[in-house]
Amino acid sequence: MNLKILFFLFVLCISSPTSRDKNPILCGYSQNRIYVENLLPKGYVKDGSVDYTNVIQKALNEHDYIILPNFPVLVNDTGLKLKSNSVLEFQDKSILELKTSTKDTYNILEIHNVENVQILNPNIVGDRVNHLGKGGEHGMGIAIRSSKNIKILNANIKNCWGDGIYIGRLNQFDKEGMFVPSENINIEGAHLERNRRNALSLTSGKNIIIRNLIAINTNGTAPMAGIDIEPNANKDYLEGVILENILTENNRYGIQLCLKKMVGVRNANVDVIINNHIDNGSKVAFRIDKFDRAGKQLNGRVKVVNAKWKNNQKAHLSFAGVQDKSSKVVFSNVKGIKGKQIIKDNFVLENNSTRIRNSISDRVTFR
Repeated sequence: MNLKILFFLFVLCISSPTSRDKNPILCGYSQNRIYVENLLPKGYVKDGSVDYTNVIQKALNEHDYIILPNFPVLVNDTGLKLKSNSVLEFQDKSILELKTSTKDTYNILEIHNVENVQILNPNIVGDRVNHLGKGGEHGMGIAIRSSKNIKILNANIKNCWGDGIYIGRLNQFDKEGMFVPSENINIEGAHLERNRRNALSLTSGKNIIIRNLIAINTNGTAPMAGIDIEPNANKDYLEGVILENILTENNRYGIQLCLKKMVGVRNANVDVIINNHIDNGSKVAFRIDKFDRAGKQLNGRVKVVNAKWKNNQKAHLSFAGVQDKSSKVVFSNVKGIKGKQIIKDNFVLENNSTRIRNSISDRVTFR
């Protein structure tokens, strides 16, 4: 195992006297690691040409700490479902490759309604190159829905029919009548490339930390963002979200903020901080979608700090429409480079109508 990961697990074990209770999978389980290679049938291949989905899923069902073979393995569009209190580790040459699919919806790794899961060094390749169909947009590399205490370290995900990573919820309700979000999600060190819809989508979450993420060459079907923050309902949570050290490059949008579906009968709250975002060469570095829904104005704040947007083909900063229902959005120490229509600090405003300008002045602050 990588020395950095060993150190990380060690720190988790000793950092709190209750850490064993919270994360029993992390401490004292070294003797229980199961190597999937030892479970493969006699004469197994190492070139990713044979589907071993059933073998891997059986191991995931029966054991708490699974180590994938140190070579490419083919899985089908049923995907692999992780259980609570488990670790899935990829070795240096481990790759999960998706078998050619006709489905417009799949989850190569599915984390649904579980808690206390770690995925270490995931290396995942979707089927967009050979996909047997043209419709749909929901083929995910890793899908996290209504789950808690999830850590993903050093992910490398490319060529998915939909998103590299999706963080959202299932249609389940909490005691407040809200949709149960994904909660306490930590994604550290991800490289997401050439996924078709978004590199990463965040649609419902509480206490989400995403650090040191690279999202490049997202293309195929809208919105084609490096990161798309887009809740689906007034009953979704979007609280305690931190994005830090994010590099987006050659996407349609580096980061998209689309909050309009949170507008509704309740006073929804937004709490998002984006720190150290660099975009290079996306059509628009940072896009804020319009608000066209009836309902109560959003509370809370989105804070964008220490960003640098350069070589953008269309605009550094784009507002797609009126912002009357938006939460506060604060831009601080943000630089746009090579802009044509300079608004302030080298920002470029794509749509310059008086009504949009007035709504922005009420909800958006530049510092």
